[in-house]
Amino acid sequence: MKYVVEKADYRGKTPEKVPSGIFLVTAKNVRMGLIDYECSQEFVARHEYDDIMRRGLPKKGDILFTTEAPLGKVALVDREDVALAQRIIRFRMNAEHFESRFTLFAMMSDYFQAQLLRLSTGSTAEGLKASKLPMLRLVAPPLSEQYAISASLDRDTAKIDGLVGKVREAIERLKEFRTAIICAAVKGKIDVRGEVARVPRFPSAPSRKQSSAG
Repeated sequence: MKYVVEKADYRGKTPEKVPSGIFLVTAKNVRMGLIDYECSQEFVARHEYDDIMRRGLPKKGDILFTTEAPLGKVALVDREDVALAQRIIRFRMNAEHFESRFTLFAMMSDYFQAQLLRLSTGSTAEGLKASKLPMLRLVAPPLSEQYAISASLDRDTAKIDGLVGKVREAIERLKEFRTAIICAAVKGKIDVRGEVARVPRFPSAPSRKQSSAG
């Protein structure tokens, strides 16, 4: 990593948060492969933005990497009007050696994640010290191969994402159908007398007198 990272930005503490302003990307927002802007919404004051980001502004294509809670989640910066919280490192790769999307996929892979586990410390929450970052290694095929690999993975993952979306839609429709059936049954719109007749009848539990007599 120390030979192929052009810039690295590591923050020691999270700035003061406010009800509205510049979106603050925290470790909660960084999922495996994307930034989830819905799961957690926190903000910093606009007038403090320049000071907060004095080490460098985010640029599309930069890699975000979580160092703790959780460790090893990565995503690409897809908008530049954001601030970064603690426990996130922003990497800008040397474009002569690494393409951003290939780097993202490489850091999501098992071989890279295994390095993180091996170098991590902490009893309650696994974390990676900044001093260990130069020890991390990335496979480095030629740029032409990196573009081909990332394009292939984009196509394959798009198919999977499409299938996941269809399954989620089907689950939501089934939930709505289930709710509608329950509502109709409760309101008497469905004749369930035949179903009631088929419900097995179990013998009642013996009374205390019968139990003691036995």
